[in-house]
Amino acid sequence: MLILFFLYLGYIGLATAEKQRGGEGRLAAIFGLVVFLVMRLVVLPLSAFRPGPPAPAGTIDWGQVNLWLAHVFFVGLPIAFATRWAARR
Repeated sequence: MLILFFLYLGYIGLATAEKQRGGEGRLAAIFGLVVFLVMRLVVLPLSAFRPGPPAPAGTIDWGQVNLWLAHVFFVGLPIAFATRWAARR
């Protein structure tokens, strides 16, 4: 239900961002990160998922960086462009 709420917010945001130049891309990036956070903070703790050990202090966990970028480009952008395409039909 929460995911549907965020999908709806993304659709509303796209409808208003369509008037701005480059608004869809910015909104899609934010939406992809929100989907990642909901999955990471809500869905995974409620499942049987057990995370691995955290990265040592002072280092960059490139696995997490890759996950964030993957959600921006492979979740947020396709959803944003699909809703824009559906809104124009």
